[in-house]
Amino acid sequence: MKIIGTPQRYIQGVGALEEMGAVLSPMGKKPFFLADSVVMEIVQPRIEKMLQIDHLEGVFTIFQGECSHNEIERLVEQCREKSCDMVVGLGGGKTCDTTKGIKLRLGLPLIIAPTIASNDSPTSRIIPIYSENGVLVDVQILPTNPEVVLVDTGIIARAPFRFLAAGMGDALATKFEAEQCYNSGALNFFKARPCQAALALSDACYQIIRKYGVAAKDAIAKGIVNEAVEQIVEANILLSGVGFESGGLAAAHALNHGFTLVQQPHKSLHGENVAFGLLVQLVLENRSAKFIEDIVTFYKEVGLPCTLEQIGLTQLTVNQLNTIVERTCRKGSYIYHMTIPIDEQKVKNAILMADKAGQ
Repeated sequence: MKIIGTPQRYIQGVGALEEMGAVLSPMGKKPFFLADSVVMEIVQPRIEKMLQIDHLEGVFTIFQGECSHNEIERLVEQCREKSCDMVVGLGGGKTCDTTKGIKLRLGLPLIIAPTIASNDSPTSRIIPIYSENGVLVDVQILPTNPEVVLVDTGIIARAPFRFLAAGMGDALATKFEAEQCYNSGALNFFKARPCQAALALSDACYQIIRKYGVAAKDAIAKGIVNEAVEQIVEANILLSGVGFESGGLAAAHALNHGFTLVQQPHKSLHGENVAFGLLVQLVLENRSAKFIEDIVTFYKEVGLPCTLEQIGLTQLTVNQLNTIVERTCRKGSYIYHMTIPIDEQKVKNAILMADKAGQ
């Protein structure tokens, strides 16, 4: 069986946030908005004006910074107490993932409005849950994708470029991980085989990022939103989001789980970890030195990490390397979606070889 999953609607463009009232009105009357303090200060005044026009009563709550079980439960209680009838996530990946946790427990309609394009989580059902120290402890899954994903590129373009680059790192891996899953017979996040549409989206994601990535960086530096920026945002959020969930994950994301165990919390973004993880996966795939060099050159052009040091793992110890590899290779890991046999020594060697190639 083959399955592909998507949000019911995806809306993207400069000023897309102005559609919030029209999006929410058919779903209920009392939306629960979640954002961190910085994002809330930016968007709340705009949203409140829209809510007045559409006769909606918004409840605005500050996200405390980590998508943890405790934070989700705290917010579920607030949402329930206020009798809210839909949930809106505004901000980065962890804020939006936390709203997914609220939806999972309360069954309310979910609207995701990312303010950065640093990863591909907004369109998906996946909820990575972390400890208070930023270590991945659980992955939960919604029964359905978000009802609406609303992407205002005018807001996203004002964020530091590092976030957009991290999104490219997350998205670049989508093609290679989906291909490994398809060729190895692994299942996607719908417990089904990847279909050709998922593979096509994953490949398009890679092609768009390679074509427009540097131009998007130049545009952001000049403070403008042009076609290159729009293309990269769509690739980072929509194409990669549908691609990874419907195509599947492999070594690049498995390694990210290992990296988080030995990194200082929040020193490296998810997409930055995945970007280096992709280099390791390409070594495992036995890609040519020329192919990897080409990827590394692109990484350097857009500011993605090519070495262990650049993801915060300076002077990696033997114990740290063992911890990364043990987590990466534990039973049930995505790394076993690879087409090649995997063992811990092979992964250790690949990590060190990728680090050397990046230097």
